Amino acid sequence: YHLGIGNDLGSIINTSGYDTNVSPIFIASRILQELGNSNSLYNLYSGIYNELEGIYYGYYNFYNFGVTDSCATSEGPAICGLRYAYEKNWNSLYNAIKGGASQIAEGYIAQGQYTNYLQRFNIKKKDAAKLYNHQYMTNVAAPSSEAKTAYNTYKELGVLDSAFAFYIPVYNNMDDT
Repeated sequence: YHLGIGNDLGSIINTSGYDTNVSPIFIASRILQELGNSNSLYNLYSGIYNELEGIYYGYYNFYNFGVTDSCATSEGPAICGLRYAYEKNWNSLYNAIKGGASQIAEGYIAQGQYTNYLQRFNIKKKDAAKLYNHQYMTNVAAPSSEAKTAYNTYKELGVLDSAFAFYIPVYNNMDDT
């Protein structure tokens, strides 16, 4: 994994997946989507952010929770994400990875938003008040990108011939175009 924060990360992701009933491949794909392939968000996952008198030293946020567009513009993504991690007590790799997976499990998957697509484009009618507006992120390309990461992982593991369930939304009253 590109983050360079030790060999324990895979084990933590697996354990967190087991503990939250969320696929470890989903967790890893989401982390990669949120943090990207560069070091630009290093402060969110390194645990060594020393600014603000070291208040966020030892805190982690692998999912960009709390990093809204408005907060990131005014304060920067590191401050927004690490403040959130501090409030959630994500003061270890395990707490941060499991904590984020728990939030996704309870706040999205349990609410009927159990795919990357549905987390981005909320079309489930389980809660009409949240229809179309309870979205995990603003990045419209994220579902496709995360699906590609998951596919490549399944391919590397040699399990593409396994049985998979696909949930594909079908829209009513759409014209041919």
